[in-house]
Amino acid sequence: MFTRIILVLSCCTVAGCVSNFPNDLKIVEIEEIHSDTKNFDLPDDMGSALKVEFSTRQDLNSYISDNSFNMASTAYFCNRPEMSAVISLPKVYFLGKSNEEGEDRYFYESYWRIEWSRSLEVPNALKKAKDQSHYILYDLSVDPEDICLQVKGGNVTGRGFQSNVVTVSKDKLVKAISK
Repeated sequence: MFTRIILVLSCCTVAGCVSNFPNDLKIVEIEEIHSDTKNFDLPDDMGSALKVEFSTRQDLNSYISDNSFNMASTAYFCNRPEMSAVISLPKVYFLGKSNEEGEDRYFYESYWRIEWSRSLEVPNALKKAKDQSHYILYDLSVDPEDICLQVKGGNVTGRGFQSNVVTVSKDKLVKAISK
């Protein structure tokens, strides 16, 4: 799993080979799910998580298939982008297509951890700061922060894409977690 993430992220850092696509990503809904809710392939030990639904005018599944890309969602603390945190599970799930006000939109979801309390070393390929040795420990239910979401993808040829960055405010997180 980490190898796939490393490949995706490393492909997205090659200058000049990454397109800013899609540029209209927006958050649709955020809700807390609990361990007794079985969704896709979430880890059994995850406890509660946040299900994050987002949309774009682009059919990302066709795009990644046509270009032989991998795709992952990445989330990070907006005020600390240079620090590595284990927030999002990388897999992006296609939910469906809808026509809103004459415009087709494609809906996707990914999952975020509400807390990370394990002290794991950051692999060198994933370090954002040279001196960071462990992932950031956090608990969004106790100390929420603004989180930035971006969808990225690429392949071993160095070609790739990255969406616009969307911010989920700490106020939205508090509402989603306390429901």
